Amino acid sequence: MLRLAPGLPATSSQRLLIGPVRQRDAVAATLLLAGAAAWLALPLPAAACGVVLFALGALLRLDWALVAVVAACPFYLPVEANPVAAKEVGPYRFPPAEVALVACAVGWIVGMALDPASAARRWRRAGWAVVPAGLFVLAGILSTLGAVNRQEALRELRVVILEPTLVGLMIVTSLDRRGVARLVVAGVALGAAVALYAFYHYLVIGIVEATGGVRRVLAVYHSPNQLALLLDRLTPMAVALALPRPGETAQRWVRRGLPALAAAGLMTGALVLTYSRGAWLAVGVAVIAMLARRGWRFVLPAVAAGAIVAASLLSRVSPDRLLSEQTSLQRPLLWSTALRMIQDHPLLGVGPDNFLYAYRDRGYLPPEGWREPNISHPHNLLLDAWVRTGLLGLTALTLAVIGFWRNTFRVLRFPRGPGWPSALALAGGMVAALVHGMFDNGYFLPDLAILFWLAVGGMAVLAREAMTQEDRCGS
Repeated sequence: MLRLAPGLPATSSQRLLIGPVRQRDAVAATLLLAGAAAWLALPLPAAACGVVLFALGALLRLDWALVAVVAACPFYLPVEANPVAAKEVGPYRFPPAEVALVACAVGWIVGMALDPASAARRWRRAGWAVVPAGLFVLAGILSTLGAVNRQEALRELRVVILEPTLVGLMIVTSLDRRGVARLVVAGVALGAAVALYAFYHYLVIGIVEATGGVRRVLAVYHSPNQLALLLDRLTPMAVALALPRPGETAQRWVRRGLPALAAAGLMTGALVLTYSRGAWLAVGVAVIAMLARRGWRFVLPAVAAGAIVAASLLSRVSPDRLLSEQTSLQRPLLWSTALRMIQDHPLLGVGPDNFLYAYRDRGYLPPEGWREPNISHPHNLLLDAWVRTGLLGLTALTLAVIGFWRNTFRVLRFPRGPGWPSALALAGGMVAALVHGMFDNGYFLPDLAILFWLAVGGMAVLAREAMTQEDRCGS
C-alpha cells in the first residue's frame, strides 16, 4: 500500500512514505502522464478527470508536477500557432499551464492537510522567503478592489499574481536542490523547444511581423517582443548550464554541457529573429555577468565573440528598425504618463491590467500618443508594478528581488557546491529580466510571472541548503 508523500521529492528527508519509493514514483509518473494526456486529448467534461489524476500525481511528486507548469507556461494565448490550445468553459479560457498549476496547488494543500506537523516545519524552514509573495498577493487584492475596470483586474489578479506566487510558495516549502535543478533544466528544454518551433513557424509557416525593413518571428505569441521576453530569460540559463565546472573532464562536459550549449545556440538564433534590441542587450549583459562570476578568463573571449556577432547583426538590420524614432520617443512619453497616474493614485495604483483603460479612456493619453493609443503597460518594471499594484506591490517585488540577490551571493560563494550551476542559471535569467524590464514588460505576463517566482523561490531553496551544508562543514 502506498503512503502519500505531500509533494516532496524522493531525496528529501522530510518526505512521508508508507510504501517503497520506486512504487510511489511509478504511480506518480503514471498519474501525471495520464492526467496531462486526458486534459489535452479529451473534451470537457471528461477532460476534468485528467485534472483529478494530475492533482493526485502532484500529491505524490510535486517536483515532477511543477515541471509541467514550467514547460507549458508560454502556451496561453489564443493564436493559431499555439500547438496546445486552451479549454473553453463558457466565456473563460483555461490554458494548460494554469490547469496544471491549480492541480499542483490542490495536491500541495491536500498534502499539508494530511500531515500538518510536517507542513508547519516546512513553512518555518521557508522563513522570510514567503513574505514578499504574501505582500504581493495582498497588494494585488487591494488594487483590484480599487480598480475601475474590475473584470480585467480580476483576471490579471488570478493569472499573474495569485497563481504565479503559488509557484514560488510551493517551491520554497516543498522542493529541495534537486527539485529546483529539474525546473531549471525544464526551463532550458522549454526554451530550446520554443526556439525550434519559432524556426519552423518562421521558415515553413511564414507568418511574421514585417516592420522596419525586417521580418520578425512570432511563434506562439502575438508579438515578437513577447517571444524575446521569454527567450532572453531562458538563454542565459542555458549558457550557465553549458559552462564547464571546476575540475570537470572534457568527456563529462560533452555529456552534460553540450546539450545545454546546443539549447543556448537554438535560443540565440530565435532571439536574433525577434529583432528585439532590448532582448539582445539583456542577454549580452547577463552572459557577461555570469562569465565574470565564473572566471575572468571566460569574459574576454566572450566579449570578442559578442562584438563580432553584434557587428554582423547590426550590419544586417535596417536603420529604420535599429534607430526607430517612434520607439525612442514613445518610452519617455509612457514613463511620464505612468508617473502622472502614480501621482493621482499613489497607494493602490490604477489596478491590475487597468493601465490601457486609464491611458486611453480616462484623460492620460497625451496629444503625442495619438498614433498608438492601445498600450497596456508603461514599458518599465518599476513603474508598471506601482501603477498596477500600488506602493505595496512595488515594495513586495523589490523585497523579492533583494532577497533573490542576497540568496544568490550566498550560494555563489561556493563554486564547487552542488547548487552552484542552478544558482548561476537563475541569476543569469534574473539579470536579463531586470535589464529588459527597464524598457519593456518585466513581470506582468503569465509566463514571465511564473519564471520570476521560480527564480525567487528556487534561489531561496538553494541558499537554504548551501547554508545548511556550510554549517555542517563548520561543525
